[in-house]
Amino acid sequence: MSDPQNQERGLSRRDPDEILLEQALTDGIRVPLAALRVSMEGLVERLEAGSEEERLTRSVLGAMERMASSVDELIHFFSLPAHRPLRCTLGEIVSTVRARLGDAHAERLVVASDCTADTLLVDGPLLIQILSRLVGAAAGTGTDTILLTVRTSPEDVRFGVVSRPGRRSRRPYSESVRELSDYLAARDALLMRAALQIKKGHAGHSVTTLSLAGCCVCSVEAAA
Repeated sequence: MSDPQNQERGLSRRDPDEILLEQALTDGIRVPLAALRVSMEGLVERLEAGSEEERLTRSVLGAMERMASSVDELIHFFSLPAHRPLRCTLGEIVSTVRARLGDAHAERLVVASDCTADTLLVDGPLLIQILSRLVGAAAGTGTDTILLTVRTSPEDVRFGVVSRPGRRSRRPYSESVRELSDYLAARDALLMRAALQIKKGHAGHSVTTLSLAGCCVCSVEAAA
């Protein structure tokens, strides 16, 4: 896969074929798949709780959610969001990341932070996208607990995502999908001028660190 820096420069002059492919993925797969997922979710609600039909339908729905996530990654590969810093709190960022995990996996996210009231001047949507991608990839390993740490200082903000494979039966992401997810996280971090470090250990254990310098951390105490 090409270097994120090279692609960031190249996306400023997007090829018409890439734009066409992005639109085709959106219109031909993403939108119909979203409609199908809504129908499947409605079907699950009408099935008897605990029945074999409900179990199988939820399994299919889970596979569709993973497919939708992969399609979103492919679409994002051909786009480069504008960098727009704005004021937001760490609490808003963390709560949105948790919500994006969905009910099935949000309970596994453990947040270690005592600074969620702090305010940043940062591209909140892009930061949420990066963290959601990292946390979602961790959830894809079947880990029982996903640890998200947040530390702030006058110089920077540091996020950490720690995961290790657990006993859950959810099928892990394929290696190619995981590589694409890591690549896009690195590219978007580069756009934010952030430092991203991914360390993968034995048996699927991984520690990811995202550091943002110069984003104007303002604590509640300082504001008062």
